[in-house]
Amino acid sequence: MLEHIPSLMNGIKMIHVVSQYYTTSERMSSLLLKVTNQMISTCRSYLLQGVRRVWEHSRPVLLQQISDYCNLNAAYQRSFHSVRDKLRGNPENRQFDFSENYIFGKFDSPSGEDGRHGVHAGEPGCSAEHEGGGRGEDLCSLPDHRLHN
Repeated sequence: MLEHIPSLMNGIKMIHVVSQYYTTSERMSSLLLKVTNQMISTCRSYLLQGVRRVWEHSRPVLLQQISDYCNLNAAYQRSFHSVRDKLRGNPENRQFDFSENYIFGKFDSPSGEDGRHGVHAGEPGCSAEHEGGGRGEDLCSLPDHRLHN
């Protein structure tokens, strides 16, 4: 999936630059949030592939899946920033000035009013309590010693 992120973001940029409907920050932010939500949904499915709870995976498999999740998040944000920076080079174009917290917050932070943000150790099937930790931890921020013990 990583190799498709730049093309996806370029397509979103083209929608923003050309479309008459996606001229507002609110509409573009909503579109980008839908992309984020779909990535999170795909990551959840990937993490639960073949098991009922992520902790049922062998440690090496789980570590690789968590790494893949974190790499996807990083690539998505890098691609967004790359497009934003290129558009800033030409001030005549519509700019990518959207709330990054709104767009990436679900990837970056597991906490929220509904408790359903991102893929994190508090997810059903992903209980950090099973591994001796608290609930609601972000998978990308679990300390190495918690994952490798």
